[in-house]
Amino acid sequence: YEISDVLVDEVSVGTESSYTFNNVTGDHTISVTFALKTYTITASAGAGGSITPTGEVVVNHGSSRTFTFTPAEGYEVSGFTVDGALQPAADSYTFNNVTGDHTISVSFTLKTYTIDASAGLHGSIDPEGLIPVTHGSNQTFTFLPDEGYRISSVEVNGIEISNPGNSYTFENVQDDHTIEVFFTLKTYTIEASAGANGTISPSGPTTVYHGFDQTFTFTPATGYEVSEILVDGESESAAGTYTFFDVAEDHTISVTFKLKTYT
Repeated sequence: YEISDVLVDEVSVGTESSYTFNNVTGDHTISVTFALKTYTITASAGAGGSITPTGEVVVNHGSSRTFTFTPAEGYEVSGFTVDGALQPAADSYTFNNVTGDHTISVSFTLKTYTIDASAGLHGSIDPEGLIPVTHGSNQTFTFLPDEGYRISSVEVNGIEISNPGNSYTFENVQDDHTIEVFFTLKTYTIEASAGANGTISPSGPTTVYHGFDQTFTFTPATGYEVSEILVDGESESAAGTYTFFDVAEDHTISVTFKLKTYT
């Protein structure tokens, strides 16, 4: 408590802690009243949130007062100080048994989320690993197959996405995510055809993996022989077979036959 008022002969003489009657020549009265002390807690908040209550908050001696921190959307408490001393992270703080003035200040920061990015064998993802992303930001990941490989699938949060292309962008990020990309060998098509009086094996469209070899065999009908072999439109020497080595693109092959001649 503290002195609230002193009345001498019913007239206030202030709040001094003592009063002296000098040269007393008559009756007098003196009356003193007391009141609970009050203290001020100055509360403030930085951008990205608020503190409740805020400003200069009056608190009675011995009372308790709780202050609550409320981040704005996408923000979180980054830290707060009490009388200039940093405190452990929390959503509120209580002054117990207040016996003096205090200050409290809270600061906020944008939330940060983690995108876990990984790649299977025969390629990479950029960036890779645990990627921090602030609330509301966008983050693009690029898929980089090794030579001779292509993207086979992409999984976002464990769910395969269709037509992923060469990259994927998380837009307006507001949570943790995962992304994983897988690769497989490229495949090419060799279109094989044969004219009348013979066959080519295999025939039609043949799928070949990148870097593999593929042999085609020509079988003339009785009394016929190979007349011409065209590979990608270019004539090749007549033979019973033709092999594409180390295939790295699409091709065509066609064979024609002619009657044998004798002398």
